[in-house]
Amino acid sequence: MKRDFDLIRRIMIDIEKIPARRYEQNFSYDGFDSATINQHIANLIDAGLVNGTTNSTNVRTTVLVNDLTWAGHDFLDAMRDDNLWNKAKEHVLKPGGLFYFWTTSPVVGDKGKGEVRNLLSSWAQLK
Repeated sequence: MKRDFDLIRRIMIDIEKIPARRYEQNFSYDGFDSATINQHIANLIDAGLVNGTTNSTNVRTTVLVNDLTWAGHDFLDAMRDDNLWNKAKEHVLKPGGLFYFWTTSPVVGDKGKGEVRNLLSSWAQLK
């Protein structure tokens, strides 16, 4: 399965809206089947961006989520601006790419994350 960063962004925005101490497992997006959605959520959990659990069998993967992690909030905050999001997808946000590492790694810290956001924002204005 190929990662769809637009789907990931939509999922994370919806997870952020889940009230405290509630869990959600039914996510639906036009153009995506439940297997694709659940696999993307499972990947977000594995990446440490979402708090939740997965249950995988030979037939399907089910997920249960309740919140974004600290890193998940940082990643989503960096991607809220549509213009910046589109520029990042086009030029910077690639699987395994530097931007993903810098916005999600606890090693980088808040200063590094802010610097990357500022760099991307400045870069997007130049284009």
